[in-house]
Amino acid sequence: MKLYIKSIDIKGFRAFERPLTVEFQRGVNLIVGPVGSGKTSILKAIEFCLYGTVSEIKKRIYRKIDIINDFSEAAEVTVELTSSEKSFKITRTYTRKGIEQLKVQVGKKLLEGESAEAEVRRIIGLTHEDFARHVFLDYHRLQEIIFGSPATRSLAIDKHLGLYMIERVFRSIPLRLVKEQLDILAAKERELKEELDSLPDREELVREIEELEEEARNYDRIIPEL
Repeated sequence: MKLYIKSIDIKGFRAFERPLTVEFQRGVNLIVGPVGSGKTSILKAIEFCLYGTVSEIKKRIYRKIDIINDFSEAAEVTVELTSSEKSFKITRTYTRKGIEQLKVQVGKKLLEGESAEAEVRRIIGLTHEDFARHVFLDYHRLQEIIFGSPATRSLAIDKHLGLYMIERVFRSIPLRLVKEQLDILAAKERELKEELDSLPDREELVREIEELEEEARNYDRIIPEL
């Protein structure tokens, strides 16, 4: 099922004190505007609506309450996703009291709470980490890749490609376990070598097969005489 964002309604989220509605078309959409006009906030609003957080919160660049506009009591974002089969309307609200609410409208059916979260996960099919890596490259990571030192740039690229996770797994494996597994493999290698050495060579096998075939032919000649 191929989905595209049909529209987004934003109220009280970051730069948007007043309600804002943005409609999208199938294919490529460009968001153009001067610095500080809210282009990034629109993308962050989509991220917040789908996942209940944004990458800056996970990186502790700012707190979750900071997504609420200074003159608003709550941030509310509605994203409408549509396909040739059906439409989904996802609405997420977060208040200054720390109360978060998610509603998902699927046709005439309204889901809330955990069932709504499960439905969003099913619809999107991506974890937040995969979304940040493959769908939306935020400007903080882009700055690290373009303007960072060689070490910072290398780390940012590794994180973007997920290579750091492989290194983390390797570092988490105790060397003792690695040595034990290598010893087991070496023992199996010795066993296989001994088994191979005990097998007869090819010429001997051919002779045995020929002898069996000759013996079978002899039986074929004897059986009619019995």
